[in-house]
Amino acid sequence: MSVEDVARIAHFDDLTSDPQLDRRAPGDLDAQSPAPCRAVFDQQAAFGEGWTRFRSVWYSGANNKGVTQAVAVYSSDDAARNAFDRVSSALTACSALHADGFDFTTRKPSASTVSACFEQCRVMYRWKSSVLIDVSVQHFSDSERIANEVANAIADRINSA
Repeated sequence: MSVEDVARIAHFDDLTSDPQLDRRAPGDLDAQSPAPCRAVFDQQAAFGEGWTRFRSVWYSGANNKGVTQAVAVYSSDDAARNAFDRVSSALTACSALHADGFDFTTRKPSASTVSACFEQCRVMYRWKSSVLIDVSVQHFSDSERIANEVANAIADRINSA
């Protein structure tokens, strides 16, 4: 989604895009965290190797507010579902560790959505067809709503076979 679309959803006009953080391959963001926790902030751990197309963008603004959206397309619905199941299991295992910096619970509001809920559910993964979506929202008081609406808007653009 465009920065304007996300700004509208977030009710925050100050978001801007950083071209250096527009990625066509998953970034290795968190290699030092416990293995099950890497899927929280490490795109490589979350999306794995089986994707065929990938895009991640980060929009940021004042007060360290930000929204990251990442979308990976896999060769099949099963491959995307397997990636989603792996991420879901990793988030549950990480939450059970109660590791420093990873004090969150997981919630699975649907069979195709899993969230890491810190004070709010601000990291959300959603699977639809051959696509895995990740939306992460930082420093908004309504992070859960924003993550859900951005994930829904992306999912609505995916054609199901």
